[in-house]
Amino acid sequence: MFHFHQLTTMITPRRGRTHRPTPGMGDMVSHPAHYTMHPVFTGECHDYAKRMTFDQGNAFKYLWRCAAKGDMVENVRKALWYLNAMRTGPVLNRHGNRLPRAEVDMLATEVSNAMNGTRRKSAPQRYMAALACYSAAVHVAAGDVDDATALARHALKLIDGVE
Repeated sequence: MFHFHQLTTMITPRRGRTHRPTPGMGDMVSHPAHYTMHPVFTGECHDYAKRMTFDQGNAFKYLWRCAAKGDMVENVRKALWYLNAMRTGPVLNRHGNRLPRAEVDMLATEVSNAMNGTRRKSAPQRYMAALACYSAAVHVAAGDVDDATALARHALKLIDGVE
């Protein structure tokens, strides 16, 4: 279940530092916390990304972890780079490997549940940017590159309004 304070803690800017998970909160090689202990998604990032094309999986990964590891802006820009690579790459890979509708619907429901519990007018913009990234990740999983790109760009605008 989504907890506002958990995501708020994850999206707090850390100048010059990367996210360090609490000891015992994940193996940094096999199961890093920034992929397994998500404030919105209940699955593990790798379980979804390994069934995607290379560019699609990387875009998904950077959107999934946008607020949890490293610089949020950098993660969103990297996701946009991979989304552009999907759009301009071989025709076969333009939509990636669409995950089964049931899995996409589950991811979408998890993001929707997080958004439904949010007062958008009073929520911090970095928080709303993270939710936009998570929505973009759902669109990546569905193979909707244009919608994912629009949401990632929206997330950048929200972040730029903060910094």
